[in-house]
Parts: sequence; structure tokens; C-alpha cells
Amino acid sequence: MCLFVAVRDEWRWEEVAGLKDGRFSREAVEAVGYKGKICMVNVKGNNAGKEGVVYNVEENRWEKMSTGMVSGWNGAVGVAEEEVMYVVDEENGGVRKYDDESDCWQEVIQGSDLLKGAEQMAVGGGKICVVTGGGGRITVVDVVAEPVRMWVVDPPRPESEVISVHIMRRPCNNRL
Repeated sequence: MCLFVAVRDEWRWEEVAGLKDGRFSREAVEAVGYKGKICMVNVKGNNAGKEGVVYNVEENRWEKMSTGMVSGWNGAVGVAEEEVMYVVDEENGGVRKYDDESDCWQEVIQGSDLLKGAEQMAVGGGKICVVTGGGGRITVVDVVAEPVRMWVVDPPRPESEVISVHIMRRPCNNRL
């Protein structure tokens, strides 16, 4: 396996320790960067036989994912600033964040019809953007608002389908 990494301000491909488990090649899985590690599970949703692995970048080795983390990974997952991991439960539409000290997921939002069937998500700037409705809408969750707020953003044209969502920083207005 190879990763594209930054080494001393230079981007390059670097060989990493091989993942010896074929269970992670059955279907496309998403990986997220969390606290300097890469985390992924072998299947999406609440499927039986789900397992997780964590790649420790500093030590160039794969580790088994903690029981609490893998058990709550039951939908789209995203990470804010590599420090706060969120999951949207694809069945009930609930949002939880991971607490690595107690190895459990804390509820942010109870189930919401707007978030059921979450396909993917992006996290940034205190917002979670979730693609739902078969790519027909993006639901935005403001997790820093008290209480948490949600609203829907439709594609620019009714026949459009959202295939990917990203949160990018606003461009700086200062010119050099």
C-alpha cells in the first residue's frame, strides 16, 4: 500500500506497512484522518462482521480499531481538523461524536429524517454537510450552535445529483 504524504514540505509517494487483511478490499471503504492516524472499517453501515483498522503514521504499522470506535461506526464518518470524529447513523439519522478517552460515541442529535440514508459527509467550520436523498440534497448541521441547527441545501438544478461534498476554507481577500 502507498500513501501520498508530506515529508519536510515536500509531497511524495511513500511505501507504508502492508495491510495483510483482505477483508478491507471487498468494497470501497472510506478512510478518515484522526489524531495523526488513518481509520477505516471493512463495510459500511450496521452490517455483521464489521471490523476496523487504524494505521499509525508515526510507527508505520496497522493496529486493530478499538471496540467502541468500530461498534459506533454505522454510517458516514467525517473528522473536523483531525480532532473530532462524527458519524451519521444511516438508519435513524442520528449524529454522534467519538470520545477516545472513554471509547464511546456521544449523541449530538437524536435521529432525524433529514439525515437518514446518509451517503457521505464533510466536516469543517463547525458544520457537518451530509449527502442524503440519493444525492438529491445536502443537509447542513451546525454543531456549534445552541441548540444544534439543521437546514437543507438542494442541488442547483432539480435534475442534478450530488456526487461529492467538501468544505473548503474561504479564500483570503488579502492580495500579496
